[in-house]
Amino acid sequence: MTASPVKSVAAHIPRRAWIGLGISGAGQVLWAFNLTATNIAFDEIGRDFPDAGDAVIGWVAAVFFIGSASLLLIAGRLADRIGRKKIFEIGLGIFALSAVGSFLAPNVWWLIGARALGSAGAACVIPAGLSVILPEFPREKHGTAVGIWAASGPVAATISPSASALILGVASWRTLYLISAPIALIAALAGGWVLTESKAEGEPGPLDIVGAALGTMAIAVLVFVTLQGADLGWTNPLVAGAVIVAVASGYLFVKRSRAHPEPLLDLDVFLLPPVRISNIANFLTSTVGTSAWLVWPVFMDRVWGFEKWQIGLALTPGPIVAGTSTILAGRLVDRIGWRPVLLIGSIVAPLSTLIAILTVSTSERYWIALFPPIALFGMGWAFVIPPLNSGVLRRVSADLFGQVNASFTTVRNVAGAIGIAVVVAMLARVDDTNPIFTYRLIFIIFFASQVASLVVIGLFYTDDDDPG
Repeated sequence: MTASPVKSVAAHIPRRAWIGLGISGAGQVLWAFNLTATNIAFDEIGRDFPDAGDAVIGWVAAVFFIGSASLLLIAGRLADRIGRKKIFEIGLGIFALSAVGSFLAPNVWWLIGARALGSAGAACVIPAGLSVILPEFPREKHGTAVGIWAASGPVAATISPSASALILGVASWRTLYLISAPIALIAALAGGWVLTESKAEGEPGPLDIVGAALGTMAIAVLVFVTLQGADLGWTNPLVAGAVIVAVASGYLFVKRSRAHPEPLLDLDVFLLPPVRISNIANFLTSTVGTSAWLVWPVFMDRVWGFEKWQIGLALTPGPIVAGTSTILAGRLVDRIGWRPVLLIGSIVAPLSTLIAILTVSTSERYWIALFPPIALFGMGWAFVIPPLNSGVLRRVSADLFGQVNASFTTVRNVAGAIGIAVVVAMLARVDDTNPIFTYRLIFIIFFASQVASLVVIGLFYTDDDDPG
């Protein structure tokens, strides 16, 4: 007779947890905004630094992506060891410092350095921001918490181009970067008051510094190769050497992680089938998740001749549907479990791309050819990636929240970089006399990857295993 009251108390979510979730979501917004803002400001930065050239200015964006992707694992591990709140606060402080440094940049190399510093802040904010608030929520409500946290990312990333264009219409690109500083500082101050410190239990041994260096190098070089390989040429000695370095450092990282008592990443968690399966599906879905938001605006610009404001407006249904569907998916996960929600999402995602394959043409038929795919794609993403993320965290102990969330996000970023590299290489070879052929081929590749994710989830993902 006492079971019901206990369950009721366990399911209660304190107001403090919701406020903390909002603060954590602010970190996601900062990361997503900074990831895309440079692309919009590219020409303006070039005009301020005319001697730099496009290739050098391209590194303003590339260094942020490479740095944030490669430093996630070490930041997640440090969060578990020395405190998630502490790492989250440090990350926000670094973000603010980077924003001010970008605003004051006297030359492009200073700006690249400031963006590299910002990438370190982003790497701290993402894994620590989620892991610091999860202990405030009952495990049966983790789906809702992760869903709301994850919703802030795609919404910010997709609104960012329009917001950036608006800011650039009234101010310089320097203001575009500076705006992150007050947001980061307000979030840090609020986090200091609201968030509760948590970390892995027990006394940690010495961290594997060599393994951390190897893992960071492997990811950084891999992302560099995928982003720059097409531009430099795959036979370029620099690219070939980078591939060798990535493979060698990755192999040594895995070997050392298995032998060291305190590795950067506990590879044993990947022995759990749900964790392994979730990350495979995560990879397959994320190769499309990032690159699709590149293909649609490029298509509307180059084929339909849309203005920037038209493109921003046309993309708006995506983040709206993604944001609302992510919250809905989180609530459904808490009620009916992960597998049914994941199956819905993994069916909707390829359906969205199939519509694009069948309807895309040179005729401006937005409501037929792009509105349904963009809206359904937002829903499919929302019903797959956040539930996969919360499902992974459900299968591990709270001691591993930081590094497991970091590894999930790292897989997502690496997959996104690979997807972008493939799309950029294909867009560079579009035949102006028949552009639809290339775009349809891109959508077919998207469809194949999404169907592969559906197969993995449908055949292998279960809700049977409880967390240890």
